[in-house]
Amino acid sequence: MYEGRDIPEPEVPYIRYEERDPWSQRYFMTIRQDEFEITPEQLYNSRRGYFAMVTHIDEMVGGLIDALESVGQLDNTYVFLISDHGEMLGERGMWFKFNPYEASVRVPMIVQGPGVKAGHREEGLASLVDLLPTFTDIASGGRFDGFVAPHDGRSLLDRPALDSAENRVFIESTGESLYGPAFIMIEGRKKLVHTRTDPKLFFDLDADPLELNNLAEAPEHQDQINRMFAAMMERWDEEDLEDRIRASQRKRLFVQEAMKHGRFPTWDFGPDYDPGKVYVRGGTDPSTTATKQRGRFPYVPVTPPQFPRGAKR
Repeated sequence: MYEGRDIPEPEVPYIRYEERDPWSQRYFMTIRQDEFEITPEQLYNSRRGYFAMVTHIDEMVGGLIDALESVGQLDNTYVFLISDHGEMLGERGMWFKFNPYEASVRVPMIVQGPGVKAGHREEGLASLVDLLPTFTDIASGGRFDGFVAPHDGRSLLDRPALDSAENRVFIESTGESLYGPAFIMIEGRKKLVHTRTDPKLFFDLDADPLELNNLAEAPEHQDQINRMFAAMMERWDEEDLEDRIRASQRKRLFVQEAMKHGRFPTWDFGPDYDPGKVYVRGGTDPSTTATKQRGRFPYVPVTPPQFPRGAKR
């Protein structure tokens, strides 16, 4: 679809491993990027493929809109177009997600529906956790208050003012390439990143949208950094969260070891077909990336490591 087209280069070119922050260095090793040297052709093809997938999704959404219009329900339906994470796609020389930069944590949120102003770009901060209270507001006409457990987020139908203290979002990461829980807070256009083993990151997204200038040590920002860090610690009990994560890890590692013996069972209700052959399952293939790769058309063979770890050079 985009063969031979001009595809924009990453806005931030490759950053050498030694010049990256500790989180990004660990992630570099986590995805085994040290074993490969990405060529300009591979970079171009990856970005070209991403553009094509976005265009394909756009066409699918267009078909959904056409179907709603054909049955007279378009004006009676809310449509939310969102994603679960971003994609570095070669920015900073990084790939996939699992890091605190905007290319990874920002997602599209496009909404059409009754009372939604067409063509309006909302500048207030929003998060995916805002979807639950938003949907309950839509379904109940704003009258629902029957949550039976604490919930995060707030309805997007009632946005805070841009200059309000409530114009902020919280993000947590407890996954790969971390030694402890990581917390991110964005307040207006200022962004603070904290994990106990690393130096803090603090960015002014207005002046520095590409996040190239870490202001965490700048004296003029210390008051705001301290205030935002206090808000983080009020929201999260860092020590308790880490204890619960490590307990969960021990349980899952125990189960994983036990399931290596005998026949590997599928965990869900079994319909007429074998569900174990339908989903991407880490238990039958430890590399979910390789599993998905085998399903692509046209088929793209796996590229073996150019610099395998442990090999003599």
